[in-house]
Amino acid sequence: MNKKKREKIGGMALFNGLLLRNKFREAVAQRQDTGEITVSIDNIYSDNDEDKFTIYDIPIIRGIISIINTIKLSIPHITNSVTEFIQNNKKYKEVEIGKFELISGFTITAIILLLLFIGIPNFTSSMLAINIRNFYQASIKIILFFIYLCIFSNISALKELFKYHGAEHKVVNAYEKLNKKKISLEDVKKMSRFHIRCSGNLIVYFFLIIILITFIIPSNNLLFKTIIEIVLLPFSFGLAYEIIMFIDMLPNGLNIIGYPAMLIQFITTREPEDDKLEIALAALKGCINKDNSLIAKKYIDNFINKNLNNIKYDIKDILRIISFVKNVKVEELFINLENLSLEYNEQLKLDYLLKKMYIENIPLQYITNIQVFFNEKYYVDERVLIPRPDSEILVETAIRYIEKYNIKNILDVCTGSGCIGISIAKNSTVDEVTLSDISDGAIDVATKNININNISKKCTVLKSDLLETFIKNNVKFNMIVSNPPYIPTKDIAKLDKEVQKEPLIALDGGNDGMDIYRRILNDAWKVLNNDSYIIFEIGYDEQDKIANIIKSYNDYTLLESIKDLGGNDRVVVCHFLKK
Repeated sequence: MNKKKREKIGGMALFNGLLLRNKFREAVAQRQDTGEITVSIDNIYSDNDEDKFTIYDIPIIRGIISIINTIKLSIPHITNSVTEFIQNNKKYKEVEIGKFELISGFTITAIILLLLFIGIPNFTSSMLAINIRNFYQASIKIILFFIYLCIFSNISALKELFKYHGAEHKVVNAYEKLNKKKISLEDVKKMSRFHIRCSGNLIVYFFLIIILITFIIPSNNLLFKTIIEIVLLPFSFGLAYEIIMFIDMLPNGLNIIGYPAMLIQFITTREPEDDKLEIALAALKGCINKDNSLIAKKYIDNFINKNLNNIKYDIKDILRIISFVKNVKVEELFINLENLSLEYNEQLKLDYLLKKMYIENIPLQYITNIQVFFNEKYYVDERVLIPRPDSEILVETAIRYIEKYNIKNILDVCTGSGCIGISIAKNSTVDEVTLSDISDGAIDVATKNININNISKKCTVLKSDLLETFIKNNVKFNMIVSNPPYIPTKDIAKLDKEVQKEPLIALDGGNDGMDIYRRILNDAWKVLNNDSYIIFEIGYDEQDKIANIIKSYNDYTLLESIKDLGGNDRVVVCHFLKK
């Protein structure tokens, strides 16, 4: 696209994102609490109006209308931005900001500024001789302006706002100066945070025009002068706008005349981090493109080519993420890849989720918060271990013993997501299943899964350091099931990067991987009825170790070991019987 044909883009920094606007569209990009970027897009004018003469083409007037429309269109975004900023700062959490409060604040601020920059200098000059009043008024206004800038630049709450302002400038510079269809993050990072059409420049020219008017209008009648200066403010702003537009049209060699005014941007902008530049890029794309939708197949190809050249990936995982975002079945998605359309915000969400999976190595299950286990869907997040198919062998074995010996109450120790105890409760004749864990996060997830699976009549959750709570309260069970942490500490660093994202407390089994087994077996007799069972999941190479530990106790007997589909010992059954 030719640079000259590109429409001008303006913007506004917000506390939690930024707004970009051209003649046709307005895009507001923000990062949500989840970390993903969302963009809201509003059409201002039809693209068909591009060549029509409008009021925006009349000098001076277009500047006045521009500021009025900017304020009017921006109030909802500013309100939301300020509200979110207040909510995220405990210091201000009792303050409520609405549209009325915001407009009132702007009005009061405008009145105060009028008093400071026009009223006070004019009326305090009445004590001076007429021939030096104008000079005095201009001097006071200049001093007050610099005091205002110093105060403004040192407000800590505005530092993030200044970074978003810098991101806005960098992305607009990249769009207007680079002759590229697709602008990358690296392109934007190289750009200057200073821009010739910045509203800060506008304020400088506006202020200089006010100073000029101060010298031109006689000070014989100070009340009349003050009224005239106030009446001329819209004209002054419109003229400042024209100066900005004129300088912007000048060739690169001549537009340096606008550089002095840009010095104010040392105060109003800061170098932004990459996360803010990503938000700015998202806003830019939303603003400049009439249609940002994309066919799923095209999106997948683009994402793979851009991000996964040297990364091993599974197309099935990508499809699962898309099915999660689109809320369609993977099978249906696969059939309709050439026809299924992805809206812009869906693409942004997919970018975020897929990068988490392939760049940050976050497991797919933590991204979708879903794991299928024993034909049931379970909620999972980074607070719990992801259920594996191997653990289904533990569930099957427990159900077999429950039905064979008519067992009515069991305890699931180290429950994590609760998938083992809940699956047993849903698929057996057991009356009561107690889930326990030392982790508050695991307790929360297990509770959620009990409700999801409508099994609260059979299942309860208790926080306990292994069997401690049940020993104190003299609670007895007929069976204990557990998939405790069993990976030796020295082997944790050798695990896949995705596995290392899971809770360490659910993985680390001590020096030989047997610490938790020993603790459970050491205390299990205190909470088991006589003639009861303990069923453990174990590591693929831990059969001999667990067998030796069980044999070291007189009242425990190893009944059987069950292998997984890979032929490895996976589950052991221990019988407790007082001798």
